[in-house]
Amino acid sequence: MCCRPINTVVGVDALPGREGGTWFGMSSKFAKIGALLNIFEPDIDTSKRPRGPLVPDYLQTEQDAGAYIKTVAQHREEFNQFNLVLLERWFVQLLVICIVDFHYFYTIYCE
Repeated sequence: MCCRPINTVVGVDALPGREGGTWFGMSSKFAKIGALLNIFEPDIDTSKRPRGPLVPDYLQTEQDAGAYIKTVAQHREEFNQFNLVLLERWFVQLLVICIVDFHYFYTIYCE
């Protein structure tokens, strides 16, 4: 990804090798918000997939937050550790995924 997704407001990473990734974004098309929170690891495995595309991918997909989290969780060993916070206006829900040591947990908070 070389630029910000359509119908979104995101901060875009410009570091070499991380171009287009983001840590926070909002989609006006799907009424979604996503935030990526890295978990500090003294030795990051540089062979793993970058986490930066997770937020823009979520903002552009028609999948709801629960389905997206399940998709990401199936590939959890491909990433370094992180927390992914997803919000959707339509379902009035907040989902949080935590990937730590290749285990994942997610919680749904409803209004």
